[in-house]
Amino acid sequence: MKHQATPWLVATAGSLALLSCTATSTFDATDTNSDGRISTPEMQRILTESVFSASDANRDGQVTLAEWRAANPSDDVSIFNDRDLNRDGVVTLEEFTKHVADNGTFDEIIAQLDPGEDGTVSIADFDAFMLKHKLG
Repeated sequence: MKHQATPWLVATAGSLALLSCTATSTFDATDTNSDGRISTPEMQRILTESVFSASDANRDGQVTLAEWRAANPSDDVSIFNDRDLNRDGVVTLEEFTKHVADNGTFDEIIAQLDPGEDGTVSIADFDAFMLKHKLG
């Protein structure tokens, strides 16, 4: 089942992923191969790592249920359980990355960032997204 991103998720994931001082430096940091475009895998990686880090309060690479509840107080615990793929009570970045990939969690955000649907985001696409969502 594909997960639809809510407007809150779009704004939150976008602002978490785009934390640097300027759009250009954020774009450059996300464009890991320095080709002047952000590929879908590059965008998925930064969104996944940023959202995961927002819940990993003690920065140990694992999100416990307590950390997740503190970061997501109004969400149902079943959301955490869906991400805890091995059912050990913590979500690792690897589990979260697999869950995101399997469920298309950020597909809506990537579609907004890539209006030409060419699989990459240009600096112009990136700036338009930032402006639309009042980020950066």
